[in-house]
Amino acid sequence: MRQKLFVFCFILLFIFSILTQIWMYQDWDMLFLLEGGKRLLAGGTYVNDMFENNPPLIYYFSVGINFLAKAFDVSNVFVFKLFIYILILYSLGACHYLLNFKPVKSIGISFLLLTLAFCLLILSVCVFGEREHLMLILTMPYYFLLYQSAAGIKFNPTLKITISFLAALGFAIKPYFLFSFLFSELLFMYWQRNWKALFRLEIQIIFWTLIAYLVSITVFMPDFYSDILPYLIKFYVFNTSIIELLTNPALINAALLLLSSLYLSAFLGRIETLLIAVNSGCILSFILQGKGWYYHAFPLITMNSLLATMLVFHLLTARKRNKIHPLLLMVIIIAQILFTLIPAFVDDYKRINYYKNDSSSFQQFIKITRKFAHHKPIFFFSTDLAMTLPIVYYSNAKLGSRFPSLWPLAGIINRQYALQHCDQICREAKQKILHYIMEDFKRYQPELAYVDVHPYKTFIKPPFEYLKFMQQSPDFQIIWQQYCYLLTSRNYAIYHRCKKGGG
Repeated sequence: MRQKLFVFCFILLFIFSILTQIWMYQDWDMLFLLEGGKRLLAGGTYVNDMFENNPPLIYYFSVGINFLAKAFDVSNVFVFKLFIYILILYSLGACHYLLNFKPVKSIGISFLLLTLAFCLLILSVCVFGEREHLMLILTMPYYFLLYQSAAGIKFNPTLKITISFLAALGFAIKPYFLFSFLFSELLFMYWQRNWKALFRLEIQIIFWTLIAYLVSITVFMPDFYSDILPYLIKFYVFNTSIIELLTNPALINAALLLLSSLYLSAFLGRIETLLIAVNSGCILSFILQGKGWYYHAFPLITMNSLLATMLVFHLLTARKRNKIHPLLLMVIIIAQILFTLIPAFVDDYKRINYYKNDSSSFQQFIKITRKFAHHKPIFFFSTDLAMTLPIVYYSNAKLGSRFPSLWPLAGIINRQYALQHCDQICREAKQKILHYIMEDFKRYQPELAYVDVHPYKTFIKPPFEYLKFMQQSPDFQIIWQQYCYLLTSRNYAIYHRCKKGGG
């Protein structure tokens, strides 16, 4: 009866998630990753066809998704979401299989799996398929394989190879994700009291997969090493202060749960210790990324939820209780509401309101683009990714640029602002960006150009004007003569290509 109830809960979570994803607009980050994959599939390259800061692995996934979408003549967003759901089924199925070999307390493990399903399917509503979401899906079976291996349970080599290979892909999506892997492996080595544990089959699979991936970049996408990576090192913008990061609800919750775990250490077993190790890696990853965005915190939120589930379970089932336990139980439950559920629902509400509200800037720009540039290229002078790809995709326009947003320009202007002058590195980077933008205008001949005219732009510290910056180039002045002012809406001046000609 209990097993049937949990199966029923899993089915409900899947149904609710699918219905939500059918109704929701796709996240802007993933839309450009899909667009980038489409361009790569058509023979494009980094720099020439997409100037993007993500390491190439996510584009390997995207190329495959676009190939299938083209082969079956369906939307790449549909194939992408179907692909993620298949991976979630794999992840939850593998976790269930691994944890039920030797459950500490079967009901506790069931609640743990149900919490994981809730995080992957429901809490991920607005970050569905994001790199952090995908990483968790691919790596969670590996952590539970490690947990059971530490207990001496033997598994089929094929299973270990499959789980380890997919986990390696998850860890490789971003270098920050390797911290949780490192901490969990150090914990495993401590449990085994043997440094040779680092040479087992699973580690070898992960190591050689990562090496093969790094080599593949050199072979297939060398521009990432030669052009994109230097820009990332010099000009990537960290826009959130350390105070804002440290007061993030997910970090506050993590600190509370770690202190609670320390107090309850006598009750906790290896699975809680493993969750703490993985969570520590998530904390470090979140802080080092320096943005404070919700999807960056999503792995931390998920691990917080799993750890909180186990702590609550122990507090509810403990035979020996003291006066502090009921209070601690209440604090943990309230903390999950305040620091996990409410921030998630607030973020969901903001995004849904941004997309669905007829009076929002998004809907206004959709109408303008459909009227003047249906099935035609458009260009955005903006560092706000939320304003580019969703408008392109949902108005049936085309992106007339290699940039998802002008993110390198933010770093260049901020460098000049910090130095109080433009040094040689700054001048060379400016010329490159000007050249790339002019190339895009000549190549795509965008029908509309959206220009952010707000005095303070996203990620750019000093006041800045895009057109004033672009007018430094005589070649751009000639190109811009083809464009006429159309209207200004929501801090964006919109220009229409009114004179058809060369450029």
